[in-house]
Amino acid sequence: MKISQKLGNKIRHLRSLKNYSQENMAELLEMSPSGYARIEQGKTDVQVSRLEKIAKILEIPLEELMKLDDARNITINSPHAHSYNGDNIAVNHVSPEAFRQLEQTVRNLERLVGFLVEKMEKAEKE
Repeated sequence: MKISQKLGNKIRHLRSLKNYSQENMAELLEMSPSGYARIEQGKTDVQVSRLEKIAKILEIPLEELMKLDDARNITINSPHAHSYNGDNIAVNHVSPEAFRQLEQTVRNLERLVGFLVEKMEKAEKE
């Protein structure tokens, strides 16, 4: 897959996480919807200045937008994610070490939830 296609796929994914349409993005970038669609399809080379604008709109550092390595992609849906502007918490392009740390955090939270449930059940019996 060409770099422009990988970048276009990443932009499309990030745009969808923000619930933006291609038309929204085109308007914010002051370009035609068909021109923007060509970016997501990887059919056009994109100038750095345009990538900077895309990164700003998607609220991601340009450096993160440009990372096209084989890192893992994770999307966590949570009804309690109100502080993250919607119901999706997105963690994109996680390094293997950061992924291991995330897994450990999840295990710790699962243990904490188990402990709290046990305490609540015990309190209800008393």
